[in-house]
Amino acid sequence: MVVEIQSQCYVEDLIESLSALSSRQKVSPRTCWVAEDEKTVVAYLLAHPWAGDKPPSLNTVLRKLPQKTNVCFIHDIAVSPLSRGKGVASQLISYALGDARIRGLEHSRLVAVQGVEAFWRCWDYQPYNIPDYTLDGYGADAITMTRKL
Repeated sequence: MVVEIQSQCYVEDLIESLSALSSRQKVSPRTCWVAEDEKTVVAYLLAHPWAGDKPPSLNTVLRKLPQKTNVCFIHDIAVSPLSRGKGVASQLISYALGDARIRGLEHSRLVAVQGVEAFWRCWDYQPYNIPDYTLDGYGADAITMTRKL
């Protein structure tokens, strides 16, 4: 179901393989969530502890997490079109940030794609620059964003 929701929400160039998506859940099952209605999964959020400023590459299998982590990296959030506007994304983000605080992480970071920077600014994320680093695969409009926890 996650792959189906992903295909409804992202342009083709940003679609990740099932193995790349499921690897996030495998390395950090406590930081990945789905939302369901009465019948099916309607949204998901994949996050994991991370270290430093540089995000993991898009569409790559994550084999293990860094030993020392200080970041909650929100890898992906997607809400099916029929479930948008119902607060589902807000609930998932609240879970992720709350869990990150409990774990003692210092920051949350993400890569905003498809022009959703304004959405993340509502959650107090701000753009940040990574010198000499390109966001390969994330798309031309990708922006790294961060917030303190």
